Amino acid sequence: MSATSGGLDGWLAGAARGSAYVAGLVATAWLAPVIAVTVTIAAYLSKATLPNFIPWHDQPAVVAGLVAGLLAWLAFSFVFAGFGNAMNANRGSSGELLVRLTELKNRLTNCREQAGSAYSGTACAEAASHREFLEEELTTAGVRWIDATGYIAAWERLHRGEEVLFEVESRAELLADALHDERRLTDSTVDHADQLLALIAAAKRYLHENVLGAAVLAPTRREGTGGNGNAIEIKTEVEARATLREVRCAIDTFRDGRWDGIVRSRNQLVRSVVLILLAAYGFLQLAVVGKAPVRAIEAAMAFFAMGAVVGLFNRVASLVGADTAVEDYSLSMARLIATPIFAGLAAIIGVYLVGTLYSASLASVFQPGGAESTPIRVPRLIEIYDLAKYPLGLLVAAVFGLVPTLVIDRLQRLADSYKEDIKRTEPATSSPTPTI
Repeated sequence: MSATSGGLDGWLAGAARGSAYVAGLVATAWLAPVIAVTVTIAAYLSKATLPNFIPWHDQPAVVAGLVAGLLAWLAFSFVFAGFGNAMNANRGSSGELLVRLTELKNRLTNCREQAGSAYSGTACAEAASHREFLEEELTTAGVRWIDATGYIAAWERLHRGEEVLFEVESRAELLADALHDERRLTDSTVDHADQLLALIAAAKRYLHENVLGAAVLAPTRREGTGGNGNAIEIKTEVEARATLREVRCAIDTFRDGRWDGIVRSRNQLVRSVVLILLAAYGFLQLAVVGKAPVRAIEAAMAFFAMGAVVGLFNRVASLVGADTAVEDYSLSMARLIATPIFAGLAAIIGVYLVGTLYSASLASVFQPGGAESTPIRVPRLIEIYDLAKYPLGLLVAAVFGLVPTLVIDRLQRLADSYKEDIKRTEPATSSPTPTI
């Protein structure tokens, strides 16, 4: 039995290491085309050669870039494998999860010590299953931690465990939770916040008047009325507990949905970066195989550098004073990485578009009789990507380097709206304490 157990433990450990390495591959996928492009250009400009026994030795730049990109990707993924687990992929979120998990364990201990019905045992068992799942899940590795979807799922699982304990926790804890949620809903953007506040008020009034045996000293907020103005009446303690549980579930679902939106935006941006880099690498390989003039490659790289620098400078300037109070699961870093890549490629494309539109052969079209006297000829790429003939291209590249930031700024505004929604569901410490 011990040998079997040891073999199973070894297999699980190996699987965990494999999952971490796969996570490292995903995390560093965008680096492979970057390194491949860099090495390809360097080899092409330096006119490097390869021995005849190497396959495709007649295309040394293509071979060097491809091999360098793959080897660097494997090496970097090995380094980043240590960050492919729940504890290291996002230490802030994992640390907070552990704190809340400890609190859940303490509440479970109190739950088991309380004498109650069979239903209370069922509620404790459900919360315990969530706790056990999280304790095991937070020791695993995998892609879900790199793309942050694992954290969203873990938070949802933790919230379900906390919510079910509303059914069995002490009345003092229940009232404290009600106060906490009332403050979170005040001036928030949660769907149907007014109705949820009315439900809290009705539950609190019932607990005071029928369970605690104390009169309410002052009217509770919204007087416990629903959206249609009718008074909400709660008749049993079970109903009051279920009501407060549903309110907490609505708040948690709202917040989890906003964080999920941030994570989805971040993952879509990362995938877009990888796909665009692969496309750019493919076009570069076509240029290299087609024996593009060295001066054209040099000009394209100059335009790329100009656009990337302008775009990155604009992005860094926008980061000054940015709100970092809410976790964004590396969305800001993804935007920072994407900006110079998108801006540089936009600069290369923009130079060609402007150079084609305003070339001497097409400018005659806008002159009187130009279309009849001068045939239209679209300039070749090597005529546009030539710094000696088209030095104005650097200015055009700088202008187009700002274009992608407009798209990324729209993504940032969406993420900022999600963050603002999350912040407004935090308890307002400066607001007056509602009467319990």
